[in-house]
Parts: sequence; C-alpha cells; structure tokens
Amino acid sequence: MRMMKFNFQVVYVPGRELQVADALSRRPQSPANVDSMVDELIKAVEEHVEGIRDALPASKDGLLRIKEATRQDLDMQELIRVVNAGWPNRVTQVVAAIRPFWSHTDLLTVVDGLLLRGHQIVIPKSMRKEMLKLAHDGHLGIVKTKKRARQSVWWPQMNSQLKLIVSNCTTCARYASEQRKEPLCSTPMPGRPWEKLGADLFEVEKMHFLVVVDYYSRYPKVKQLTGTKSTDIVLALKSIFSRFGILNVLVTDNGPQFVSEDFKNFSRTYQFMHVTSSPRHPQGNGLAEKTVGTVKALIKKA
Repeated sequence: MRMMKFNFQVVYVPGRELQVADALSRRPQSPANVDSMVDELIKAVEEHVEGIRDALPASKDGLLRIKEATRQDLDMQELIRVVNAGWPNRVTQVVAAIRPFWSHTDLLTVVDGLLLRGHQIVIPKSMRKEMLKLAHDGHLGIVKTKKRARQSVWWPQMNSQLKLIVSNCTTCARYASEQRKEPLCSTPMPGRPWEKLGADLFEVEKMHFLVVVDYYSRYPKVKQLTGTKSTDIVLALKSIFSRFGILNVLVTDNGPQFVSEDFKNFSRTYQFMHVTSSPRHPQGNGLAEKTVGTVKALIKKA
C-alpha cells in the first residue's frame, strides 16, 4: 500500500547479471527508522481509506441514510463486529443471519461505519426494496438492470431479486419485443411417391373427412367418414392403401384416433412407421394442415 504512490517500470534482468547481496544490504533498520515506517504506513492507509470514502457511488445524503440504516440493523452490526474482530475458522461458528456473507469474507471491509464488498456498498434489509426500485427505475432489461446495480450496491441474492422484479414488471411486459421465431426447417423430400404421407381430420357442415397427402407429389386423397373413432380411421386408411399401396411413414397429430391401441396395432400389422407431431405444435404436421385448408375451401365452393 505504501508503494501505490509510485509508478514502476518493470525490467527483466537475467539471473547471471543479478548482484549478490552482501551483509550490509541485510542490516536491520534502526528503531527510529522502523517507527517512521510505521507512521508512513498508517498515513498511507488513512489516505487509502479516505480515497475509498470519496469514491463511493452515492451522494452524501444517501451515504448518511445507508449508514443510519446500517446502524439500526442488528444483523449488519453483528456482521461489522465479525469483520473487525476477524472471521472464525468455520461457518457454523457465526450466527445464522450472517452466514450468507461467509463466501465473501475476503471482500468485506468497514469504512466509516459503512460495510463494503470491494467497491460495492452492502445495503441493509430496510433499504433493499428501495434499491431494487431505483435499479429498475429506467425499465431496463434483466442484464442491464443487474449491471447497473452491481456498479454500486450489493447484498446476498440481489441478482435473483432483480430478475424477479424485472420479470414481474407490467410496463416491461407491455412493451417487450417479441421473441424471434425459430427458422423454418424444410422437410426432406422422400425418394419416391407414396413413401411418406401426412393425415388429418376435418369437418365441413357437420360432415367428417379424412385427408391423406403424399409428401413427394403433394397429391391429396380425401375420404368421407361415417364416424371419428379409431376403427373408422383404420377402415378408411385400409381402403386408400388397397388402391395406392402401403406407405413407409405416416405423419399425424396426437388426436385420440391416432394414438389409440387400435391404431398402434394397425401400424404394426401393416409395418409402417407412425410419427406424431409435438403436442400443441401443429406445424409438425404442416403439410396435412395446409392440405386441409385447401380441401375445405374447395368443398365450400363446390
């Protein structure tokens, strides 16, 4: 600390060129010199503390309010006492209220009645809500709000509390930008017609239909149904397969007709792979959904 007022220039010197210390260079200092060195060290420490006090990121009135709140906070007073007296060897030897500070023992100091963590002011409990509001005063996002607060203040779990404040802010939610959608992924083209099909159900004027579309040729096949049970779907697909052949892969949604045990037995018997789209994600069966819209429009126009 005594050397902080100097600006050093470090120069490398090979070991073979270093001078060997003689007896005189190791002569102890006289008591008078030692006392002057101690006085100089104390003066340097006082100057350093004064520099820290002047550089604190708060106004004089704000520092007085924090200092008074710290003085009235019993947990903070116990923490200041432990910092001044020295931390014990085990965390179990300190009271439970100040155990969250255990992992920061090397950074905690006391300056003029204020508790500091490095350059940050440790805020007592009575002022933490106020500091949370001030940190989010400009309605910045989570990252910038945390960055703004960390420049001046700190207390245990401050980051999680700031994140909660920003996440629950109605103003931020109202003007938040929409999340970017994932880029569309094109479906690989099958190697031949009728290799991969998509299927879906739809209703027009109280009539139920099954649409099957080929992924290779985009050719649709529509079948009117007498019911919407799994057995009705299986009979309609058997009729279509008897004319066009058996496919390799069938893509559907997670409707109860397609996830029933009857339909599973049907796919095992006809030896084709049944793939279902993700729940609440109709884009997974996008070709069949698009074909349904086209077919419904044609039926209504007919």
